[in-house]
Amino acid sequence: MAFKKFVKTVYSNNWARGICIGVIAGLILDLVIGLDIWNILKIASKETYIFFAQNIELQLWILIVLCLLPFGITVLILFLIAFFENPNEPEWLKYTTDTIFGVPWYWSYRGHVVSENSLYALCPHCFNRLEFKEKDIFGPAAGTSLAYCDNCGFKNTLEFMPNKIQYRVIKEIDRLTRIKYLQE
Repeated sequence: MAFKKFVKTVYSNNWARGICIGVIAGLILDLVIGLDIWNILKIASKETYIFFAQNIELQLWILIVLCLLPFGITVLILFLIAFFENPNEPEWLKYTTDTIFGVPWYWSYRGHVVSENSLYALCPHCFNRLEFKEKDIFGPAAGTSLAYCDNCGFKNTLEFMPNKIQYRVIKEIDRLTRIKYLQE
């Protein structure tokens, strides 16, 4: 049971699968061709140790530069990030909520345009998402919409059809943005 779980884990992990395939291929090569892999590994590890255990002479200034180099590279990377970051992002992009037509609206921007998919209205009392429906099909209120909250019963009448709500709110956001931020 444990072996089956191990095999399933190895098979689902690409790194483990690659290592296992490499080990199995090495063992097959060792048996078929007669390579003495363990002796090759011992020699390679011994040569690696000898290489890294050598005594070398290094001038002090080179050692100091090598020690300070990672800090210098880090500072350079942070400077480049700060330099290429756009600090001149328009202030009006922070304008993402307002009460429009008596209802609090929230949105975000895609590029420099209000994202239609992000636009939503919340109840001012309980912060539940508001529903919209046509108020009257016939009669004096025809052509108006009702914003209502299923949770607390909040209601607000909007003077346009439900299929025009998004268009009218985005148009009003654009107008308010020009008034609040873009007039000089």
